[in-house]
Amino acid sequence: YMLKIKRELKFRKRKNSMKKKEAKSHCRTSHVQSESNKLVEKKKLETFVDIFKLVDSDADGIISAKSVNVSSLPTKILELYTPLFCEMEEIGQELSLDDFIDASFRLYDSLALPEKNDLLNLSKKEKKADNSATMFRPAINKNSKKMAENSKLSGLDISERHLLQQKMTRAKIL
Repeated sequence: YMLKIKRELKFRKRKNSMKKKEAKSHCRTSHVQSESNKLVEKKKLETFVDIFKLVDSDADGIISAKSVNVSSLPTKILELYTPLFCEMEEIGQELSLDDFIDASFRLYDSLALPEKNDLLNLSKKEKKADNSATMFRPAINKNSKKMAENSKLSGLDISERHLLQQKMTRAKIL
């Protein structure tokens, strides 16, 4: 009988410890989920602000159906935002940045998952394209310039350098 009680106590302890571990794991998971949600919300906001800046043709902080610059939008984003722009045109309403962001969040919530991904990922691709215009241009060190000028090969063009390099390689082999 005592052995049975000991086993039952051990079983209860294990069960309680497993419940505690599950509770801790759930807390960590919910914390990670809330942090992930914050990141996604931040990404959405940045995307919507970027889109607003693209369509605000006169940069006055207000867009209307007459002043929307849709030519600067990528095709996929334009397709996704067409209902919003059509509604603006029908009602004849202007949108500030805050109004546009609110409308964009409502639009985003109505999209299917692939379209949501397209919207967020297209914004990233556009930014990458903008960054390609500002490419890294290395500066040559003064000492490197002097060394290049003093080199035997400095007066030769590329084909002559290549031939000279091949001759040197053959000489090393022999």
